[in-house]
Amino acid sequence: MLKVLKFNLTESGLFAVLPWLTMAVSANIGGWIADSLVRRGISVTLVRKIMQTIGFLGPAFFLTQLSHVDSPAMAVLCMACSQGSDAFSQSGLYSNHQDIAPRYSGVLLGLSNTAGVLAGVFGTAATGYILQHGISSFTFSSR
Repeated sequence: MLKVLKFNLTESGLFAVLPWLTMAVSANIGGWIADSLVRRGISVTLVRKIMQTIGFLGPAFFLTQLSHVDSPAMAVLCMACSQGSDAFSQSGLYSNHQDIAPRYSGVLLGLSNTAGVLAGVFGTAATGYILQHGISSFTFSSR
């Protein structure tokens, strides 16, 4: 059964920005934690894996909890916790380019982001085409 939560439009501005503010703060906390772990002698690879794990499993958990909330405030709290834990992945993902090739990390980040964005653009276009024309018209020729 689909739950409908009613939001007051005058309060929705704060509700909309709170997850992103949480992400901004959490990204800095995640970076500080990652740097502290590396300084303590934990391998860089392990630290990156820990941060990626938090950044992937945290949002997965909090987003699954959305189906159990009964108030807009709890929904926003779940979203804020999801965004906040997602920010930890930045300490693994974006730092990895610097670890691989410090001199060319900007180029590597640009190339990897471009690949990710292109997948999103083409995937969205393909989904629209499939929804509009049906899956039977979306076939690949083996010629």
